[in-house]
Amino acid sequence: MRTLYYVPMIHSDKELGGLGPIIKTVREKVYGKSTSDHDERAIENLWERIRLWVHQAVKDAQGLVIYQDGMPTGPRDKVRQLFDLLLAECPQGPLFQFTKELIDMGAVLEGTEDINLVIKRATIYREIYQATEKCQNLNDIQNFILKKVEEEDELILQADRFIAKRINETLPEGGRGILFMGYRHKVVEEII
Repeated sequence: MRTLYYVPMIHSDKELGGLGPIIKTVREKVYGKSTSDHDERAIENLWERIRLWVHQAVKDAQGLVIYQDGMPTGPRDKVRQLFDLLLAECPQGPLFQFTKELIDMGAVLEGTEDINLVIKRATIYREIYQATEKCQNLNDIQNFILKKVEEEDELILQADRFIAKRINETLPEGGRGILFMGYRHKVVEEII
């Protein structure tokens, strides 16, 4: 029997590299700075609770396979090198900090996503930012964001199917894994 711990999460701007400031700017334009600041604090609190829950549920991280949102597939040594680069670029990102903590405790990081889908989703965020720079009308910005969210929903569905297949292929019988996925994903529904 295999065990997969599922952790729905929200990305912090601190782990999105160059996209972080873009998303923060868009959020501030649409919702206001005070709401944006409140959201950041709420995400930090969520990660504190996630960390506590995982330590209670998993207990021993030795051999635990980590699957995480946005981590492209590839040989494990290359995935780890990419992770180390991301951690160096975004050392305050709670997902990266916690992943590093679990790796230090004996967990292994597995590539999770199709790089082409990751790039397409990142492109949508850049398009939203560019639109907010050009649009003067808040309604125009919100309508554009809604249109792009619909595009992203289709990409997320494709990603979820890919990720579920990846977990089914790489989590060994008797193995334990943990899946950190953005809250809009429905990977668990795709796992057989």
